[in-house]
Amino acid sequence: MTHPPDATPSELDGAPPGRGTPRRADAIRFRRGLRSVRERSWELELLLSGAVVIALVQLPSEVDAAFWRLDAQLDRGAGAIGLDAAFPRGARWDRSTYGPVARFWR
Repeated sequence: MTHPPDATPSELDGAPPGRGTPRRADAIRFRRGLRSVRERSWELELLLSGAVVIALVQLPSEVDAAFWRLDAQLDRGAGAIGLDAAFPRGARWDRSTYGPVARFWR
């Protein structure tokens, strides 16, 4: 059974006007409140959509920054492994022979 949205408690109970029950009045107020929330839910949807758009716009720069931090750490680690493989006892810089450009500036 459907009722008009602005029905009074007495109309819902079938009682004469002016003699509605408090429980029915509470139920009607609750339904009206739900209808109001349902009709205004677009405001919350708009707020959430805006937050998601802002987060997605900022996300690429954050991911890019994290990638470059990780890349720099990996490069340093790879360089250390390469030096250790080339000079197992450590680099002896005093005994190294420099190239022609380095000898010029030395």
